[in-house]
Amino acid sequence: MNEDFQERDQPLRHAHLHSCTGLMERAAAPAPPLARTDDVAVSTHEGGTRLLARLRAPADPLVPRTLTAGEFLLRPPSVDEHMEVLALGVDPDVRLWNPRCQVTDKASAIRDCLAGADWSGGTHATFSIIHRGSGRYAGNIAVHSIDRANSQAKMGYRVAPWTRGQGVATAAVRSVIGWALGDLGLARLLLTHGVENIASCRVAQKAGFDLEGTMPLAKRFGDEQLHDEHLHVLLAGPRHTT
Repeated sequence: MNEDFQERDQPLRHAHLHSCTGLMERAAAPAPPLARTDDVAVSTHEGGTRLLARLRAPADPLVPRTLTAGEFLLRPPSVDEHMEVLALGVDPDVRLWNPRCQVTDKASAIRDCLAGADWSGGTHATFSIIHRGSGRYAGNIAVHSIDRANSQAKMGYRVAPWTRGQGVATAAVRSVIGWALGDLGLARLLLTHGVENIASCRVAQKAGFDLEGTMPLAKRFGDEQLHDEHLHVLLAGPRHTT
C-alpha cells in the first residue's frame, strides 16, 4: 500500500487574494461591477489599489460508481464492513506506511466508512475492494485531492494482508485509473510512497505510473523517522498505455 491516502475530513475553503494593479480608484467614485466568474469575487480597497479576493466555489459532487477489477468489485464503502476496516487500520504495515491513518477503534472505523461513502464534496472518490465470490473485504482505494480546475488528483490505497502479492492492488489501481481519466476526465494522477516501500513502487509501475523522481526526507512515517519518497505520475493520452 502507499501512504498517500488522505483522511476524508470536510474540505477547507481557501481564499486566494489577487492584486489588480493599474486600477486606481477615485475616492468618490463607486467601484465598477465585478465580472461574473465560476468563483465568488469580493472587492476591497487598500492604498488606492483594488484587490479581488476569489473564494473557490465548492466542487461539483461526484456520483458514486461501482467498478470491476478481475474477481473484485470496487464500490463505495459501507458501515457494515467497519470491523474489517478497523483490522486493516491497525495492521502494522498500514501503520508504518500510512502515517495519516486515523482508524484506531470501532468508532473511528465507522466514521471512516461514512466519510468514504460520501462523495458529495467532489474532492474524493473512495472505493472498497470486495471479492465478488465471497463478499470478503480486501482493502480500499481512493482518488483524492481532486482538482478539476487543473485536471489532476492523487491516488492512495490500502490492501488487506490476505490479498498482498496477488496482483489485487495493481488491478484495482488500473480500474480506478480508467475511471478517473475517462469518466472523470482528469489529465494527471499523482502517487507517492516511501522509497523503502518496494511493494507500492511495483504496484505504481505495473499500473502505468512513471517514476518522476525522489523527494529527500519528504515525510515522517509510522516509525517517527523522516523518509525519502518516490513521486509517480501518470498522464492521460499516449503515455497511458499499460
